Amino acid sequence: MKFHKVILWVTVLGLMNPGCAVFKTEEYEKDDNGNYLNHYNSCGPKALEKAFAAYNQKNGIHNARSVSREELSRVIQEDGPSIRMFLSFFHYDALMITTPNEIKQACKKYGYDVISLNSLKKIDYDKDVAIVLVFGSILEQEAHWLCIPVDNSPEGYFGEHTKISKIYLLKKK
Repeated sequence: MKFHKVILWVTVLGLMNPGCAVFKTEEYEKDDNGNYLNHYNSCGPKALEKAFAAYNQKNGIHNARSVSREELSRVIQEDGPSIRMFLSFFHYDALMITTPNEIKQACKKYGYDVISLNSLKKIDYDKDVAIVLVFGSILEQEAHWLCIPVDNSPEGYFGEHTKISKIYLLKKK
């Protein structure tokens, strides 16, 4: 069977399967603009909120407008369709996902350049601010966005199973 047929069947089955939505309707609550409320408190918007505040503090930018996780979540959700919508057919927790591309787009929207790094050793914890995606056990659905230097020890976040996936150093344009 060709790949596009597999995707079609998975999509059809997903649309026919209401999954957890039948029992967990509160997980799918939206605001007046159609944004999922649960995403407001997910780790992506939280890490961005911490990172922007830390960047301003480290660089002596005192007059900058603070950006809330709610605002960041709305920006992320309103930028267009995401894999989170498709995956939520299978489990409501997928609504909490923030993809690496969404993180980069939100940073750019707020005036930050995003520099991809391949090692935490390239970060100067005294001067730099970075956003890091870590994974633990895939079977346990462990993934989390962190902010360096606010969140400590990203390399041990999920214990011995922690894998660093993405590291984004922020620089103001």
